[in-house]
Amino acid sequence: MIYKYSDFYPFMVDNLPGCPTIEKLQKLRQAFRTLAMETESWTEELAKVNLVANQQDYVLRPTFDGLVKRIMWVEISGGQQSRLHYEVKDQRTLRWKTDWIPATSITSGLQVKIALYPDVESKTVVPDFFTLHFEGILALALNLLQDMNRTKWHNPALAAKNLAKYRKRYNVALRSKYLGQKAGGLQMNLTGRTGRSGAFA
Repeated sequence: MIYKYSDFYPFMVDNLPGCPTIEKLQKLRQAFRTLAMETESWTEELAKVNLVANQQDYVLRPTFDGLVKRIMWVEISGGQQSRLHYEVKDQRTLRWKTDWIPATSITSGLQVKIALYPDVESKTVVPDFFTLHFEGILALALNLLQDMNRTKWHNPALAAKNLAKYRKRYNVALRSKYLGQKAGGLQMNLTGRTGRSGAFA
């Protein structure tokens, strides 16, 4: 398991002469953000919570801090809701559109699945995601580093090879995502942790 960014460092020793740790860290964070945003492969199915009559907004609280790129599906008592009935507000909130605010309260009646991405300055580490997508994150980080002009570690040939490796892992992430479709939405569980209490507010 990959529990911290420094777990990548032993695999970044070769072909990066003189590259400081801060540069490696920045590019690893950038690679994580890029992969998550482009593939929507960092997902979480949040725990069921109470549906409150006439409440329009529900703050989404994933296990690991991240911004909501997309709401993949919303269910009320197991019934999937039309994507036309809700939207993402401020990258952290489920908002029902005015004409579709539920008028009935249901205990443990609301469940949401979200696709996440880290904020630019985020220090979030997601062990399951990092372990599953280790090769992709590493390859893109190496590509970004080796593509830096006027550095001792600038290496266009290796940068191109690592970009090709990233593209393969990118395609794997996309295939995994779409193989898990279910009617009306996507049912992919690459990284999400379920059953967490307090997933909404």
